[in-house]
Amino acid sequence: MLHGMEPEVVVVGENGVREEDLLVHDARGASSTQAFCIAGMPQPEFPTALGIFRQVQRPTYDELLMGRSTPQSRRTVAATSPRS
Repeated sequence: MLHGMEPEVVVVGENGVREEDLLVHDARGASSTQAFCIAGMPQPEFPTALGIFRQVQRPTYDELLMGRSTPQSRRTVAATSPRS
């Protein structure tokens, strides 16, 4: 459960906490904030988080670079590459 932006360990059924109040992590969510929050939970106050924290489909750096390349940029890369 989140208390503001801080995670909090709770017990369902105590102090009015319901199952619907719990934070359910979505590894495919658009924002990485929740994944960083889970990965940084301090020990021993919180359980150890295991599993996939972030799983998104995005182009790799190489794909972006190649997708934006122009004949001029290809010549520049070729001219600056080490010769074998």
